[in-house]
Amino acid sequence: MKFKIIRESVEDFDWVKYVDAKLPTLGELFDDGRLELDDIITLRGEVVNGKNWKKKWFNEFVIELVSKGESLTSGTFFNLIDDQTYTVYDVFDAMGLSSGYEITFLDDDKKLEVLSITRNGEIIDNKNINESSDFDWTKDIDVIPIKNSGSSCDATYDLVFDYFISKQPIIYGDYYYSLDSRSGTIVWGFNDTDEYAVYATPYWEGNCFLPISIQGGMGDYEELLYMELPQFNYREELFNWLENVYPNIVASAISDLGPLHE
Repeated sequence: MKFKIIRESVEDFDWVKYVDAKLPTLGELFDDGRLELDDIITLRGEVVNGKNWKKKWFNEFVIELVSKGESLTSGTFFNLIDDQTYTVYDVFDAMGLSSGYEITFLDDDKKLEVLSITRNGEIIDNKNINESSDFDWTKDIDVIPIKNSGSSCDATYDLVFDYFISKQPIIYGDYYYSLDSRSGTIVWGFNDTDEYAVYATPYWEGNCFLPISIQGGMGDYEELLYMELPQFNYREELFNWLENVYPNIVASAISDLGPLHE
């Protein structure tokens, strides 16, 4: 079997927004009247394909609010903006749309998390999006720095090992994954077949990448994705990413393959 090799990168980001589990959603900000025309909005989450109702996860994509209707899903339109993570076509395709048209969202899309808003050329701080200046909760978090050697991610990989050895096995939708402590790899399995295994180990061998490959019944390997990962500064932001972002990345890569045993 042959699969398309995809290479992606993720830009570094502020660790606080990934520790904070209370990011505002697109639906919340619209309903509260906190979105304005021409706002540039960076989103994260699953978008719904209006044709087959399948969902696809995006770590980050950018839209511009071009008109406001009575609700987020009625009379409200957005433009998609190219960024370094995904192309416009990727998002259009995930939504089941043809390129070149403004987009609207469905009810389930209201849950998309808002990572940032740029208004009149200035980025609005997350605390202002949430209408709160109280960030004292960060003082109560016992954060532990990650001490990598130079540009490598060796200490980060050690923490990945520590994280998964205490959390296996983990069930995620149609899949399950766990740490193979002998090889130090994270192995994903399928609920409906044992003919395939997916290997997806963040920061494998101290490299700042996520390689994802699939092994078939004949023992052959194919690379599905090779993604550059952020170099986290703190253990807590890494653990939050492993819990909330990592499984979506891997599940999306597997889902893109379509049926494996037809």
